[in-house]
Amino acid sequence: METITDSITVIPSDFATGVEIRGVDLSHPIDETTFRTIEDTFNKHGVIYFRGQNLAPKQQLALPAASATSNRICTGILGMPDEEALPLLSELARHGVKPEFQYRHKWQVGDVLMWNNCTVQHMARKDYDLPLRRLMHRTATQSSAPF
Repeated sequence: METITDSITVIPSDFATGVEIRGVDLSHPIDETTFRTIEDTFNKHGVIYFRGQNLAPKQQLALPAASATSNRICTGILGMPDEEALPLLSELARHGVKPEFQYRHKWQVGDVLMWNNCTVQHMARKDYDLPLRRLMHRTATQSSAPF
C-alpha cells in the first residue's frame, strides 16, 4: 500500500500490473492535483480501478477508458518484411497472454476500471453464468502525441 496524498491511497493488485485507487469519488468534480495523481498512477501501472463508485451514465462517459486490442488488428511491422514480421507478431501475442502477465479484475458493483491500450491488452473472459451479462461503457481518448 502506498499513500500518495492525504486522501489518496494506491493498493497493488495480486497481478503483475494493476492497482486500486482509494480515496477518490469519481461522481464529484476532481481538482487538478487529484487528476494529475490519478494520471501519474495510470501511466505508471497501466491498469487502475476504483471500487464503490456510483456514477450516472453521463458521468461514465466523461471518464477516459480504453478499447480492446489484440494481435488480430496488428497486420505488420513497418520496415520489416511480412515473412519476418508475422511470425514475430504471433510469438509476441502468445507471450503476452501468459498468466504471469495478466491482470484479472474481480468485479464488484460500482467498479470503474481503466487501462492503457498502449501498455496492456484487453481480453474479456466469460467467467460468469447466465442470466448475468457483461455490460461495458467504452470511452476512448486521443493522445496528443503519437507513440
